[in-house]
Amino acid sequence: ANRSVTLLPGEVVKEKTAAAMVVLSANGKHTLQMPGVWLLTNYQLLWIGEDDVSIPLGSIERAEKHRFGKGFVEIDCKDCSTFVFLLDDLKDKTFLNHIQDFAFRSVFAFYNKESFPLRPPSPFSSDSTDSLLSPRSPAGSISSTASPVLHAIPLAEERTVVDGWRIYEVRGEFRRQFRRVGQDPPVISKGGEGQEGWRLSAINRDYSASPSYPKHLCVPASISDDQLREVLDFRTKARVPVLTYLHRNGHVICRTSQPKVGVKSRRCVEDEILFEAIMSSSPNPSGLMVFDARPRSSALANHAKGAGYEDTTSSYPNCQIKFLRIDNIHAVRHSFKALKAACASSPTSATTSAKSSAVVDLNWLSSLENTKWFEHIRLILKGASKIARSVHEGDMSVVVHCSDGWDRTTQLAALAQVMLDPHFRTIIGFECLLEKDWLSFGHK
Repeated sequence: ANRSVTLLPGEVVKEKTAAAMVVLSANGKHTLQMPGVWLLTNYQLLWIGEDDVSIPLGSIERAEKHRFGKGFVEIDCKDCSTFVFLLDDLKDKTFLNHIQDFAFRSVFAFYNKESFPLRPPSPFSSDSTDSLLSPRSPAGSISSTASPVLHAIPLAEERTVVDGWRIYEVRGEFRRQFRRVGQDPPVISKGGEGQEGWRLSAINRDYSASPSYPKHLCVPASISDDQLREVLDFRTKARVPVLTYLHRNGHVICRTSQPKVGVKSRRCVEDEILFEAIMSSSPNPSGLMVFDARPRSSALANHAKGAGYEDTTSSYPNCQIKFLRIDNIHAVRHSFKALKAACASSPTSATTSAKSSAVVDLNWLSSLENTKWFEHIRLILKGASKIARSVHEGDMSVVVHCSDGWDRTTQLAALAQVMLDPHFRTIIGFECLLEKDWLSFGHK
């Protein structure tokens, strides 16, 4: 029987190939091969077989040849799932290249000017000449006795279709935040001494000042663009301290990267003035809390690389600094790799006795603990909670950073906002938060 697969609007099938899904045993050996078909679209890798599998391209962490030999391909996903399948030798390399092209190059753009085009043609990246606004496109007839599988949720005609590309707009989001505390929303201006409140700077309008930062930067109105240019040189990756969230009590969360102080304790007067301006804009202008996501030892080690952290005894006298002891991306990757290995292993075996089974369970739980994954999660949640409490209960504005300010900083700032603002716990609000703190601020 012919089997029709329904795709999302704008989704286009790029390649279709017959293959065999490999079932792995607990010890990592392949025991069974199930025939089926792989469809590669500009959104997902879709397996059509006895049990259908949809793998969004954005969830693929790695795609490479498997150790079993020629024709075997392994797909590792970010949710710890792994898929191994057997292809024709001749198709092996070509199909792998196509997966890598679409999963790692076509779906996501890593610069803001590419992430937010003025008029995006489709939710999917595609070089197809087919209309991306056409109704659902059939992926072709597939020989199978199973019933059709739908991978798109039909939209009822009476349901309002929301344009996801326009849910987040920087001025609209700041308008929401500022109006609820009775303040005028920030507008684009050049700023300068004597001005009050906050403003939007267009210094990064073409992304040349800070390629990984948003187009518009919200900073104290008393800070001029000339002063911001000096701070750009003083902060790693030119990620200057800017506002990301204004709480309903008037305190703020700002985010940045580490200062380039180095072993000679270099100073930047403009950076210090910017910190003072952030503090002065708060209801409690007597102090500012700096949360450094790193362990103190790591922050100290960065002095040798020309960076480091704020000296609260001299350069930033009205600030306090707290180190949240969160490891860097390299430690987290190692931990995640160990977690995946633990998840892939079997805690017990059907042939073990009850007594030995309990021992195996304990050993597996011990290996799970040794991954340190839960410790990483605990420290991130604890750090975000500290930030939220400082803003909401501690009556103090905060500045958050790590080394480059685009990984741990993003996690902490976003989680703190989820804790503080009910809007970010709605679907629309959460989408805005992801676009604001993860995409526009260049998460990496």
